[in-house]
Amino acid sequence: MHGLTVLALLSTPVARAADDTPWTDRISISGDVRYRNEWSITRPGDLDMRWRQRVRARLGIVGTVVQDQLVAGIRIRTGNPGDPNSPHQTLGSDFASFTVNLDQVSLQWNPDGGHSAIWAGKFASPFYEAPVYADTVWDQDINPDGVAANVALVHGDGLRWSLRPAAYLLLEQDNGVGSGAYDTNDAYLFAGQSVLSTKVGDGRVTLANALYDIPDATPADNPALLAGSVGNAVNAAGTEYVSKFQILDNIVGAELVMGEQKLDLNARFVVNFGASSDNIGWQVGADLPLKVGKVGLKPFADVHALQQEAFYSDLIGDDHQVGIGYLGAVAGLDIKATKGVGVKVWGIFDHSDLATSADPGLNSRARIDVNAKF
Repeated sequence: MHGLTVLALLSTPVARAADDTPWTDRISISGDVRYRNEWSITRPGDLDMRWRQRVRARLGIVGTVVQDQLVAGIRIRTGNPGDPNSPHQTLGSDFASFTVNLDQVSLQWNPDGGHSAIWAGKFASPFYEAPVYADTVWDQDINPDGVAANVALVHGDGLRWSLRPAAYLLLEQDNGVGSGAYDTNDAYLFAGQSVLSTKVGDGRVTLANALYDIPDATPADNPALLAGSVGNAVNAAGTEYVSKFQILDNIVGAELVMGEQKLDLNARFVVNFGASSDNIGWQVGADLPLKVGKVGLKPFADVHALQQEAFYSDLIGDDHQVGIGYLGAVAGLDIKATKGVGVKVWGIFDHSDLATSADPGLNSRARIDVNAKF
């Protein structure tokens, strides 16, 4: 949805709004609804196939508060508020109603009228992501808490370069009053990304290099963050991660235009310098947008792998049936019937690094998504 999509706001200056402009002219509302059929055909542990129907709904409101400078935004969505990776709800709970919660609450300041920006609160990640398949090392459903900025150093038609620093709060602790269990140490994720983009013919190539650092994932020996792990190794006592998280994430994205035909490509290499082994990740993918009459067709495919310590597992995508430590692929066809209606038919495959002869670990899913947005 475009209401709070950070990358769209990076490239489009905020509409002017005088302080005396009616509030109805300052507000932008957008939303989307998804109906998904999902078949988990082969599953970890050799479980029987599972078919489930799922839905997702999101509604965002963005308001210009100060002329060309300050924007406030909120978004509500379906899904378990304790699971930031998924806004989906599974049908079939004796007609129970769905949980709705706030997943974005933020202020955005545009000091130069649109090219640079500063965010505070809870907002969509402002980092550049792989254009073919983004949900590899950072699930795009996860909206971080904290502050971030986009500083446009060069912004021309041919060349663009920006720096994007961020400080995110993973775990806030009290001062020990009451339980006395923990002190004022908090857990942070500090990050920064350089994004360099240049025109190549009628297309564009982008190089993004990001650093992620979690100085202490168990501050004051608080194991709360260990509960969210979906694959990173922990010590025998289960009190801390075996590895540190000091991650270098490199992405190359390309939009190549040849006549009337366009080809999108992405490649990625990840290494966690805080781990001594099993600390590499990689990704390659492509899609080919086509037009058949007024209908848009986009076949796509992406292959990627994340070793067990390659990334902080709380943040990775949840399309695959195993957590971190797998070789996986996604492939399918994205169909745009109209500007607001689309159908996505796709398959998801993964092979766990922990596979054994008793559990071969080859897992597969098929999905049909019907998406409507406004």
